[in-house]
Amino acid sequence: MSIQEGNSLVIKLTGISPDTEEKTRTIMRVIFPQIKGLERLGWRDPGPGDDEYELLILEAGSTGIHHGSAFRENPDDCELSYMIWDGIDSCHTQPLKVWRVQKATSGT
Repeated sequence: MSIQEGNSLVIKLTGISPDTEEKTRTIMRVIFPQIKGLERLGWRDPGPGDDEYELLILEAGSTGIHHGSAFRENPDDCELSYMIWDGIDSCHTQPLKVWRVQKATSGT
């Protein structure tokens, strides 16, 4: 079942309480304009071609901006994997947004 909310078609959710659904929608109405603001600054969705660049990465659940990279775990993979690093440690991540800093050099 769906309902019209402004210019958006909203799907009624099942599996969560109506209170949780409403609170989630309220939070998303706050977050969405902020995400659009990041895009206006030049941040982009992670995706094809990111493995050709050194990246800055915004993670969901973090307030930091991290240095990182994208790569294919296997040359036949369609999906990219992302890593962040701080000069000592590195770990896998699921980026919220990326900024392409510069073309990666060979061997990076």
